Amino acid sequence: MKFFTHLAFSFLTGLFAIDFLNITNSALFMAILLLSSLLPDIDHPDSKIGRFFKPIGWIFTHRGFFHSILAGGIFASAAYLSLHNITIVTAIIIGYSSHLILDAVNHQGIAFFYPFKNRLAGFVKSGGIAEYVLLIAFIGLGAWKLVYGF
Repeated sequence: MKFFTHLAFSFLTGLFAIDFLNITNSALFMAILLLSSLLPDIDHPDSKIGRFFKPIGWIFTHRGFFHSILAGGIFASAAYLSLHNITIVTAIIIGYSSHLILDAVNHQGIAFFYPFKNRLAGFVKSGGIAEYVLLIAFIGLGAWKLVYGF
């Protein structure tokens, strides 16, 4: 999936999480969540975030380790051990998971339980029409949620 689709989906999930979890600092929560939704692509040297960490993309295969729940757990654990802030950890978990969920419906799929190679793959082609339909739906639902608060 593309950068904007990941941001739109994570923003939408964040809006629901704020209500469901009664988050008090919603601006910080959303900022961390949106950044975390991009973290799995740190292993792709041409991604928006991977451009800043090119050596990671040279060492790791895209849609390998960083596209697993193991990597997400490591990021969340490191944040908890260093910051002791459950709101930030929750934002990391939700943002990271939103990325994994979207990439799991992509036709390339991901190995949730890396290093085990069993991949979960869907039907959506990155940059294809189905992705753009999803992007428009995520933006529309997010706008609806902001305006009407359903």
